[in-house]
Amino acid sequence: MNKVLFLDTEHKRFSSVFFEELSLKVGEMDIIKMKMPPFHLNYGPTFFSKITRVWLPFFLFAIRGFRKGLRYDIVVSWSGVVGLFLGFFKLIFFLNKPKLFVTTFIFRPRKNKIATSIRFWFFKACVKKMDGIICHSSDEANYYKTLFHLNDNKIKFVPYGIELPKVNFQNNGEEPYIASAGKSNRDYELLKTAITGIETKVKIYCSRDYKALTDDEKNPNLEVHFDTPLKEFLEGLNNALFVVIPLKFPEFSSGQLVLLQAMALGKTVIATDCWGTRDYIKHMENGILVAPGDEFELREKILYLSSNPREIERMGRNAKETVEESFNIRSFASAIGNYIKERGC
Repeated sequence: MNKVLFLDTEHKRFSSVFFEELSLKVGEMDIIKMKMPPFHLNYGPTFFSKITRVWLPFFLFAIRGFRKGLRYDIVVSWSGVVGLFLGFFKLIFFLNKPKLFVTTFIFRPRKNKIATSIRFWFFKACVKKMDGIICHSSDEANYYKTLFHLNDNKIKFVPYGIELPKVNFQNNGEEPYIASAGKSNRDYELLKTAITGIETKVKIYCSRDYKALTDDEKNPNLEVHFDTPLKEFLEGLNNALFVVIPLKFPEFSSGQLVLLQAMALGKTVIATDCWGTRDYIKHMENGILVAPGDEFELREKILYLSSNPREIERMGRNAKETVEESFNIRSFASAIGNYIKERGC
């Protein structure tokens, strides 16, 4: 039986259920949890601050994981950044073991062509030392397969899964509102334009990277909440009429976590049709997909749901069933475990 080391950079997201289910598939497993300073989520606009507050902690954690991982047969990195560093270490030290599996792998071109070229060749070199890559979007997996010339077994689409919320929320009688949430790749400016003139309040739950939203005085019904604690955030989703997830770049996998959290709470979600959503939403069955950057279609669907409570209830019910049956934490961990077991033997 293989010895497995799991490098966990999302320790607040996974419960023991995830690791128990994963262990059933891969066998004996140890876990190292990364402790990030709270300010890493809001590292600021400068390149230097991003290096010192984000990349440096990941690099140091990768060193720690690499040194300990030498005593294991398989190392699984939840972070794509940490996985890149581990692949780089295996490359420069001419190592083929331990086998390396990486999830949440993301390569996104930059505006600067030189920077994109350097990043591409660095990623490609590191990928050669990875034994398996897991993506949570089928389009994303196909894209990397072509971009890096990977065989079918080297990269795997595994649908994201979450632990179903167990908290019972009480509606405090607040006036009806629409919720929107998330930190990565959000197009809140589009949402602001789409809701102009709509009387229903809109609450946005996001990070301080979007603090410019508070400068807007033209939308009196817009309410912005920064870095909301998880329980309060889930309560905000639960008490909303429905949820809107506007995504900026369509060829970028993002939004799955908030999407599934809202669906699990029985909320109908309007989301941008892109890599991160189309594997999870069946249009007009368990949610609504709208074209990227189309403020008119987004506004139309918001008004449609606002005037059709039965549709909100129907699609919300279907959304909850979808998550419970297909995108739960056990099926997620099991699928990851099966892939690692298949490739790690």
